[in-house]
Amino acid sequence: LLAFLKEDEIIRLGVPDTSEFSSDIYAEYEWWCSENGEKACVRKTVISYLRQNADRLHILYSEHVTKDGKRARGFYNVQLLKKHRNGISPM
Repeated sequence: LLAFLKEDEIIRLGVPDTSEFSSDIYAEYEWWCSENGEKACVRKTVISYLRQNADRLHILYSEHVTKDGKRARGFYNVQLLKKHRNGISPM
């Protein structure tokens, strides 16, 4: 998990005026683990880690993150640079 959070080309933490849904962060983490031969932690562990370390990571958890007209749980000040869905890289 810590190695994933240090991947500047995939995820950036502490970026003002950005937000991501928890589900998108976890999906990207799962993809990264599969690409790097790592065993993914369960979703609850990943999200709990982010919530418990929010101050140190300069992020903010919210149950009301809004993106593209949708609202869900997520984090402010998090930016996913590449989104991989179902193992398919974006073009």
